[in-house]
Amino acid sequence: MANTKQALKMIRKIKTRTARNRAWKNKVKTAIKSLDKIISQEKPEADKVVESLRLVQKNTDKAVKTGAINKSKANRIKSRISKRIKKNNIS
Repeated sequence: MANTKQALKMIRKIKTRTARNRAWKNKVKTAIKSLDKIISQEKPEADKVVESLRLVQKNTDKAVKTGAINKSKANRIKSRISKRIKKNNIS
């Protein structure tokens, strides 16, 4: 257990930051899963795919802005998703 006031405060700060980072990571993962679900349909509607792609990009960019994930990881996520969309010939 922490011995000083400063250490106790750091524990509180770490808990809140961890919760915030987990929330952003979960938002990104949920957006990716919903996009995958739309892509895996037999004939996905292009407007739904575009809307879902924008949501993934928005969430990853905000997660980078808040510091939940690294910029390189966000770029990698967006790149892989766009490759999946191109692979399935969705425009």
